[in-house]
This record gives sequence, structure tokens and C-alpha cells, in this order.
Amino acid sequence: MTSKEHISLVEETEIVRMLTIRPGTDLSMPEVRSKVIEILEAGGVIYLPRSGFELSEREQELISNTSNILIRVLDVEDGRPTIIFDPAHDRIKKYHYVHVKGK
Repeated sequence: MTSKEHISLVEETEIVRMLTIRPGTDLSMPEVRSKVIEILEAGGVIYLPRSGFELSEREQELISNTSNILIRVLDVEDGRPTIIFDPAHDRIKKYHYVHVKGK
């Protein structure tokens, strides 16, 4: 199969571009790697449905309590994106992106 059968680009929205890579895709194919890099460097998201990994006991503990994750922090200008998800309303509550100067 060609890479076009394994990857699909969700239409660009006002928020983010998303590339879906279907199970069975050869991730070493140059076309796939090129598209992944293009999407990530533009701030997009790569979605790998039906793929996953095991979490350690410590990782499970950290994410089991959303108060560990959803804290109120002032926006910082260090170039790191901030995304806060509100699980009670099933939506992204806040996002903040700053471009790092000189990088």
C-alpha cells in the first residue's frame, strides 16, 4: 500500500492541523516521515489510532488525579505552549503559545 492509503490530513481548522496515521503504516517511509515533520513543525498533531503504550504505576498515579495536572499557572514567556483541558466541560479551557525569539 502507498502512504496515501495510510495517512490522512484532516482539513486545517482555525485551531490545529491533524495528521492521522493508520495502523500498519510503515513509519520509516520517506513520504510519511516528511509529512509528520511538516505537520509537527507547523504546530500540528499526529494521531495514531489504536496504538498505545503501558503507563508505569507512577505515571498512572500522576494522571489519575486531574488536580495534579490542571493547576492555575500564570502564562510564561519562555516559549513553552500551555494547554489546559477542562474535563468537566470536555473542552480545552485555555491555550497560550509564545514564539521563542532567536530559535
